[in-house]
Amino acid sequence: MSLESFVQNYGYGALFLGTLLEGETVLILAGLMAHMGLMKLPLVILVALFGSVLGDQFYFFLGRRKGAALLDRHPLWRRRAEKVQRVMRRCRNGIMLGFRFVYGMRIVTPLLLGMDRTIRIPRFILLNLIGAALWSTVIAVGGYFFGRVLKIILKDIAHYELALLPVVLLIGIAIRLWVTYRVKRKAS
Repeated sequence: MSLESFVQNYGYGALFLGTLLEGETVLILAGLMAHMGLMKLPLVILVALFGSVLGDQFYFFLGRRKGAALLDRHPLWRRRAEKVQRVMRRCRNGIMLGFRFVYGMRIVTPLLLGMDRTIRIPRFILLNLIGAALWSTVIAVGGYFFGRVLKIILKDIAHYELALLPVVLLIGIAIRLWVTYRVKRKAS
């Protein structure tokens, strides 16, 4: 099965499933596919909006019912929750609008918002819709323009690929060494 036929058969379904969870990578790729003509950008935005809203509503209601128990079972979520709770005290509406723009917070934040009984359900739904509309549009359009830039770069880079290969290799090695250093430093 070619990439084109896979995207045509499963692209929007995969996008919907991907945006139920974290979804940034899937949405960027869908924007890239829209630039390639394999998907339609307005439909990509709409599917991402729908998947994102449904996923966040699910986690919000899960937080209402079982939030504390879930945080107790997931230590990583507990650490993230502590960070979110500090910010929630100051700007709850801002959190409801923008949490999906912070990588790694798409699950824990709606859980915490659901646990907060002072947040009314209609208010969360409204702000969730607005935030999801902004997120799906910004990320999908970003992926679309990333595809455009990538096309320009790849066209021009063919002339310089032999000269750039060592530079890319050195950058990759430097990143790897830096990550290894940070991990070892955190562990000690």
